[in-house]
Amino acid sequence: MRKDDSGNYGSVNISGRIGGWEQVNSANFDIMMLNRSSARDGNTITATVSAMGEVDAALALCDIVVYKQEDMTNIAYLKTNNYWLFDFDWSTY
Repeated sequence: MRKDDSGNYGSVNISGRIGGWEQVNSANFDIMMLNRSSARDGNTITATVSAMGEVDAALALCDIVVYKQEDMTNIAYLKTNNYWLFDFDWSTY
């Protein structure tokens, strides 16, 4: 995500199915993450999450991780455990 300052901010939208490769451990997610804050320091990530399906089982296998970089930008990753399923769109703004 872009640097959060007086002129910019970044967001990531994730939409689709994440989890294991079986129906019993996957779920459909719509996630919007933003790094905009009044402090404009890149330390704050907010998110809106909507999920349907086997959410707890899917989250045991996959997680979204955001790292703050030295230049105050943020990088988001999908962290997985053992086997997983990706069927989603990942858009950055």
